[in-house]
Amino acid sequence: MKTFYDRILKRMLDILLSAALLLILWPVLGILGLLVAGKLGRPVLFSQQRPGRNGKLFRLRKFRSMLDATDDSGRPLPDEARL
Repeated sequence: MKTFYDRILKRMLDILLSAALLLILWPVLGILGLLVAGKLGRPVLFSQQRPGRNGKLFRLRKFRSMLDATDDSGRPLPDEARL
């Protein structure tokens, strides 16, 4: 049987701590976003669907770290060349 902590309190703590960290780190994330946009171009964020707990899909978003470089025929270059 789930306790009060498992049902309600843990989720509330997760949301409050995440919101507090976002408020504290937003200047660093903003500067990082500007640097990524200047170095790698747009879009700044990479987005992908991945399987999570019990196979449920979720959307992962992170700062880009690779170029969209392609060869003459339009195929993406190997990962080592795009990093």
